[in-house]
Amino acid sequence: MTDREAFKESLYHAASSGEEDLYDFIAENLIQFFSTPDISHYYKIIKDKDFVKCTKALPRVVFAGLAFLSGDNASMYNILKTINENELETPELTSLFYSIKALVELLMGSGNEEKYSKLAIDVLDENEDNFYLANAKLTYGQILAYKEQY
Repeated sequence: MTDREAFKESLYHAASSGEEDLYDFIAENLIQFFSTPDISHYYKIIKDKDFVKCTKALPRVVFAGLAFLSGDNASMYNILKTINENELETPELTSLFYSIKALVELLMGSGNEEKYSKLAIDVLDENEDNFYLANAKLTYGQILAYKEQY
């Protein structure tokens, strides 16, 4: 069994064990959800769970990101509107939230996409190499490329 297959099996188990177990699993494995070509498969496993009633921001942000990357913009938007920026507990979570929000703003044509993509970078320590900073810079770069600002 590959690591991806084992992760998928663990996700199935967490999803069938109850929502709190699923929320905890997401918090413990956040990076694995986004560092794989299986994003849409993972999203299909959890998409019918009720993340609106989750009291923790992290699982809701991850769900919103997976929904967006899987093309389920309606579910992504419904979850994003439940997230208050004040409940984002770490700079990393705040950055991930702002990256998703930047992409949503780009789709909506609001003009705020560059602001949020820069915020996603600014809340992090620029001297660290990690998933969150890479994601924030990728989002910012995608937005600049879309606007043909090279």
